[in-house]
Order: sequence, then structure tokens, then C-alpha cells
Amino acid sequence: FDASRPWHKRVIDDVPFALLGITLPQMADIASPDPHTRFHGIEETLSRALGEIKAAGIDTACFFMFGFPDAHPGDMDDILSLAREIAPTYPQFHVTAPYPGTQLYDDVLGMPDVRFSDESLFPEEIEGRLSLRELKALTRRAFVSYYLRPSYIVDRVRRGELHLLGKQLRLFWG
Repeated sequence: FDASRPWHKRVIDDVPFALLGITLPQMADIASPDPHTRFHGIEETLSRALGEIKAAGIDTACFFMFGFPDAHPGDMDDILSLAREIAPTYPQFHVTAPYPGTQLYDDVLGMPDVRFSDESLFPEEIEGRLSLRELKALTRRAFVSYYLRPSYIVDRVRRGELHLLGKQLRLFWG
């Protein structure tokens, strides 16, 4: 992985995979590889990298998290906009889970207006401005609004993947 190509291709059992690892601290280096190049935003950088991966014939999956302690209900719209902008084949939308031993878990312990959704060793989520019920509803809405877009459905049909589209639709309606 490097600034010019932040992904690596692997083939496992004749199935191509691309490993793309980008964390926020790395974004400046990846998006702007030298001091004479202007900084490119996360959307542009991810769009470029995912475009290269797709051009190599590899489907893409990205994980988007809802429910950080300072999250607002409108943040979901920003997350969905990013998902649509970078257009992964399989976006996954999840509620943020704070695991013991992580910085997020320790941060939540010190926040007076934020609490864990339950008392288990691995709480399901953080309740702050949004409840667990609200976050699950936002997550479901994100899945439905992404996967039921006409452009996504047309792309799946064009690629001859109607059977996969049917499986995805069954996930939405059980």
C-alpha cells in the first residue's frame, strides 16, 4: 500500500480481492502524496481507488458506521452521500459498537451525556443523541435507500446478477 496505490490485489480460490486500508490519519498522505500536489478530499481519493479496483474486475465493499457519541440524525445523510459518491458494490451500514480496550470505549466512559446501550462486556452501541432503536432504523433505511436505487438495480441487471439482487431483496424483507 502506498500513496499512489493504496490497495493490493489478492486471489483466493480464483476469486480476486482488493485490500484497501485507509484510516483518517493516513488520508492526508494518500490524498496528497507530495507537498507540491493539492490535497484531495476523502470522496475523491476513495472514488479514485475504488474506480481502479472496479476497473481491475473486483467488486468492492465498504463499511459505514452510525452512532458515534457526537452523531446527529443528519449525519446519516452525509454518510449516504459518501456511499453514493464512492459507489461500492456492497456497502455495509452498521451501528458503532464500543469494545473494551478501545479508545472509543474509554472516551464514552468519561462522557456524562453518553452511555452504553447495555451492561454486557460488549455493548451493542452507544446511546447519546440517538437511541439504539433510532440507530437501527437509520441503518435499515440506509440499506434500503442504497440497494433499491434505480442505478444500483440497473447495474446489477446489466452485469447479469439478478440472482444476487434477489438475495439482497430477501434480506430486506426477511
